[in-house]
Amino acid sequence: MNREHDLQRQLNQAKDQLKTLKHTNDFTQATLVDHSQKYEEEVVAKLAELDIVLLDYERANSRISELEGQNELLRDQLDGMQGRGADNER
Repeated sequence: MNREHDLQRQLNQAKDQLKTLKHTNDFTQATLVDHSQKYEEEVVAKLAELDIVLLDYERANSRISELEGQNELLRDQLDGMQGRGADNER
C-alpha cells in the first residue's frame, strides 16, 4: 500500500512537471512567434526605406547626368561666343 502511494505521488509529480513544461513551451513558442513577426515587420520596413533611398539615388544620378549635359552645352556655347568675339576683334 505504501509503495502504491509512493508511485501515485511520483505519477502526480510527473504530471505536474509535464503540465508546467507544456505551459512553459507554449509561452516560449508564443514569444518566439511574436519576436519573429516583429523581426519580419522590421525587415519589411527597412526594405521599404531602402527602396526609397535607392529611388532618391537614381533620381539624383539622373539629375546629375542631365545637369552635366546642360553644362557641356553651355560650355560649347561659351566657347563659340568667345571664338566669335575673338574673330570680330580682328
